[in-house]
Amino acid sequence: MNLTHRYLPLRTITPVLNRLAASDLFTLKDLGLSVENRPIKALRFGRGDFKVLCWSQMHGNESTTTKALLNYFLALESDPKATQLFKSLTILAIPMLNPDGSERFTRENAHEVDLNRDAQALTQPESKILADVFTAFKPNLCLNLHGQRSIYGLTGTENPAVLSFLAPAADADRTITPARLKAMALINRITNKLHEDLGKQIGRYDDSFNLDCVGDTFTSSGVPTILFEAGQYLLDYQRNNTAALIQRAYKVLFDSLLVQDELPPADKILSAYLELPENTVNYCDIIVKGGLPESSGQHKDLQFQYQEVVENDRLRFIPQLLPKEETPRLYAHRYIDGSELSTLLKRLNRDSWPSFIDDYVQKKYSL
Repeated sequence: MNLTHRYLPLRTITPVLNRLAASDLFTLKDLGLSVENRPIKALRFGRGDFKVLCWSQMHGNESTTTKALLNYFLALESDPKATQLFKSLTILAIPMLNPDGSERFTRENAHEVDLNRDAQALTQPESKILADVFTAFKPNLCLNLHGQRSIYGLTGTENPAVLSFLAPAADADRTITPARLKAMALINRITNKLHEDLGKQIGRYDDSFNLDCVGDTFTSSGVPTILFEAGQYLLDYQRNNTAALIQRAYKVLFDSLLVQDELPPADKILSAYLELPENTVNYCDIIVKGGLPESSGQHKDLQFQYQEVVENDRLRFIPQLLPKEETPRLYAHRYIDGSELSTLLKRLNRDSWPSFIDDYVQKKYSL
């Protein structure tokens, strides 16, 4: 059961779903069909009173939280707390809400609709399935599981946003409602533990309100909702290290729900939550230091972002030069000495530089 690649279509996770369904801990249910008639399934764990609804791969190219979720469920088979969790919680998990996008490795579904902007209109079958499950299941907590691009760092630091969390707003004023406060408190529990492993590489996602987003809709209905964003960790572009961190976050969260303690005072919850630095776009994948000759009259460093392309059921990462008009990124996940490239460019006509730079970097640093 190979859950080590970022490209994760339904056919890859189906054996894992079937294995879990064969255990005594889980049941597997068909919820409906996608635009292209792929099944959308839910795993159910437990029979407790506290109900958690979680869904992953709402965006088909965001698979890290899916890997982490399935690995967490597999690990429950040997977890000494599994029996207690089973009695206390009911977890309903949709591992892949957008199987058509997952097949194509696209954010959108087969109709090219972003399901996370369809929470009100409900124009897509996948959106309707999630809304119907939410209404019927009546969760006490929702987990909205996503992946974020490698462009994100943390405001005021040089650190990348390896993980980010959000307690979504319930209204345009970003009021701290009881549901939102509960989500913040649970995020604090997670980050307090994960800071031990990750240091200061955990961020807070933007909380601009948009009722078309699922998390905002569910929070506005009074249900605490937590957004998980799985980001880039060092050069692990398959995101296996990040998946392990997200898996640990799930365990910390679910284990904490077994403890029926009172929440801290609201001001302390909010203060701890706001200590998480906000996400900001300040990273790229590669910076070639001094890649342009001094004579170019331009900034000498070259900045690249990987284009993600599926080939033969594997994801390839092809560096693309960031356009000049884009705001320069302050940091990169990889720095390369550009002296060789600069020397080669001096021998060429300047008109040929762009194509030569692309070819040079792609041959050396594609993954």
